[in-house]
Amino acid sequence: MKIRTTEALKAFEKSVEQCAGSVYLKSVNGECYDLKKEEFRSQGIRRLMEDEKEELELFVSNRYDNMIMLRFFVAAGEGVF
Repeated sequence: MKIRTTEALKAFEKSVEQCAGSVYLKSVNGECYDLKKEEFRSQGIRRLMEDEKEELELFVSNRYDNMIMLRFFVAAGEGVF
């Protein structure tokens, strides 16, 4: 997963903020960034922006949050950002 534009980053952050539960990124190496916690958010976002090999996966803690993030990915896939 990689965020390529400023608009996509803003939309991603807005989607994360809308989620009620945990939202986190996890790398294939086991690094984990909880995007709902301020102390890890900037590290996770930075890592996401640098993810050239698209090694990060996004996880959410409940199905409602899954729908929020799915809407973001659909919009991103349609070139909205």
